[in-house]
Amino acid sequence: MEEKFQFGDSISIKISAINLSEDLSVISTKNDELLILIYELKDTAALSEPVLQKQFNVDKSNPSRLIYWNNFNQSAVKKYLLVLVERDSDVSTEQIEPVLRVHHKEINDAFRQKNYSEIEKYLGDEDVLGFYEFSAKELSNNSFIKFKGTYKMDRYEYIIQFE
Repeated sequence: MEEKFQFGDSISIKISAINLSEDLSVISTKNDELLILIYELKDTAALSEPVLQKQFNVDKSNPSRLIYWNNFNQSAVKKYLLVLVERDSDVSTEQIEPVLRVHHKEINDAFRQKNYSEIEKYLGDEDVLGFYEFSAKELSNNSFIKFKGTYKMDRYEYIIQFE
């Protein structure tokens, strides 16, 4: 069987907003400012620098974005963690990313328990939309991840597709 990806390949990741989290309130921005981070999982408490970090906006007129993960490593033993965050403040990515890297387990636990006050201790006003662990081998033609839920009062739905 031929491998879909080879080491060093660039793979595309399409992020599509089915339901924006910032589209209901009259005071909202009507767009989602997203931060996507992918980390390689290792046997350490803290994560290393992200292998992918992108920030962008989506809205009703432009609900999808295509980004590229360069130098993708398809090793069967590699595991990854994808984190999707909706930015709601002026805090820089350079301030958010290290907090996620060090406290990802605590933030993920709080996210699963819908403990927003615990997440706020780490990330302030930023909205966590999802965490997803995967291996490179799990990525196949048209494989996708769906993040759907309600964060505080905002409903959201995103599809992330690897191509």
